[in-house]
Amino acid sequence: MANLHILPKKLLEELEQVVHSLKNQGVNLILFGSFAEGKGRAHSDLDLAYDGENLDPEVVHIMHQKIENLHTVRSVDLVDLQRVDAAVAEEINSHGRSLEECLCQAACP
Repeated sequence: MANLHILPKKLLEELEQVVHSLKNQGVNLILFGSFAEGKGRAHSDLDLAYDGENLDPEVVHIMHQKIENLHTVRSVDLVDLQRVDAAVAEEINSHGRSLEECLCQAACP
């Protein structure tokens, strides 16, 4: 189970806003790595992925801007499943979790 609940409330709220604004553009952000595995710590980075195969380049640009503008000192990695190594993409698809669902769980512990 993801452990996003350890993140600051302000960051969780910002992530929710990003998820909802991008969902309207057909983007589903996937949480992977330590937070998806429930092993995220206070200084762990946040690993996010998306499938950019059919996304408008402008939507991708806006998404990167929204992620870069998050108010956090934490490193946030954003990767396109179409541009990573096949083994990495398979790992993300196998173990990644919908960021939207994880945020819902974090809001209702």
